[in-house]
Amino acid sequence: MARVQQPNKAEFEADVEKLRAELKVKEAALEAIRNKIKSFSSNSSSTEEQKALRNELSEIKKKQQAIKATNGKVFDTIKSIDESIKRKVKEINTQKAKVPFKSVEDIEKQIARYEQQVESGSLRLVEEKKVLADVQALKRAKKSFATFDSLQAEIDAEKAQVADLKKTVNNTESNTLSDRYNEITANLDSMREESQKLYSNRNSLFDQRNKLQNEREAAFAALKERQDTFYKGLTAWRESVKEERAARAEREKAEREAYEAEKKRAAAAEKLEIASAPAFGSELASAETLLAHFDPTYKPTSVASPIKPSAFAAEATRQVEQLPENVQVIKKDLGDFFSGNGGKKNKKRAPKPTSGKEKFSLDVSILEGLSNLNIGVPMSKEEVSKTIEDLRAKVAYFKDNQARVTQENIEKAKAELAKYEAEEAKESEVPAAEESTADAEESTDA
Repeated sequence: MARVQQPNKAEFEADVEKLRAELKVKEAALEAIRNKIKSFSSNSSSTEEQKALRNELSEIKKKQQAIKATNGKVFDTIKSIDESIKRKVKEINTQKAKVPFKSVEDIEKQIARYEQQVESGSLRLVEEKKVLADVQALKRAKKSFATFDSLQAEIDAEKAQVADLKKTVNNTESNTLSDRYNEITANLDSMREESQKLYSNRNSLFDQRNKLQNEREAAFAALKERQDTFYKGLTAWRESVKEERAARAEREKAEREAYEAEKKRAAAAEKLEIASAPAFGSELASAETLLAHFDPTYKPTSVASPIKPSAFAAEATRQVEQLPENVQVIKKDLGDFFSGNGGKKNKKRAPKPTSGKEKFSLDVSILEGLSNLNIGVPMSKEEVSKTIEDLRAKVAYFKDNQARVTQENIEKAKAELAKYEAEEAKESEVPAAEESTADAEESTDA
């Protein structure tokens, strides 16, 4: 699996800084528009003035109603008189329409003309009767004109009464209130027009605010999208690195396990090789060499094995004890020890002690050899025979059990080697099965 490309942090930070600056500009413009809108809402001076004028208008209406209630009876009387005047004027006009004369003088002149015609005797009888009938009609009309004058006098009297009644009404206050009412109404109309203009501007501000809100949201969305893209890429990169490290750790683990398995197998093979050598080889050679040292008549029958001591040989469990005062440790070459004699021919022997008690001397290698075989160190020449017996017993044990122990060692080493080979085969089967499963999944996905 290829590693995901790591996002460029410097480029991301530069983009974020630019987007945040753009967002800050949009937010500042939006805040300015909001403050303007808020100023319209908070500026209530015009509203308070309108409220005061409306209250005053209401008070004027109340006063006008009070004045109207106070002068109601007077107005009712005036109304009644006006109706009477109208009725009488109508009656006069109706009567005048029936008489084709405008005044009593005109009627009297016409009567005089008719009477002069009758007195002249120039009229025929029929004509004279008609003229006399007209004279009688004109005299009746003359009486009607007298009624007209009476009605006109009544009309004039009633008009004078109305004028007197109107003088009793407080028209000055009513007119003042009416003028103030009209003035307030005009002011309210002007304020209403101004408010409409302000609200029109406010609506424009609302439109600007909505536009800036959309731009601010778009800038914020762009910033968030850039951040999400970066952090998603960063997470994917980290997961890729994590998977790569896990795969590498798995490979290293498999390599270590393979190395350890090979190491164990090689160790088991080496053990088998060592176990195939005769058991007690080095122990038997050491015992026979020591025996030949203490008993020069003994001839060793084994040769020291050139390979390392058997892993199954008995280990020394006993350290060299503190030697008695009469035992002297002599440093000697290992070649002298394995040669079976006390030293080289040309080497001088150590001088005998001059003290009254003779000291018993042993080489360090002799002490170590006895200790490795778990045989007690002789403290005097008298104990050498016991040491020889112990060495003979060791040699006999080694020879008697050499074949058996060798076979046991071989079987044990073979079993251990078979165990490691089986474990190695089992471990190699698991990766093969996992690889087959992965291949099958990839084929299915494809």
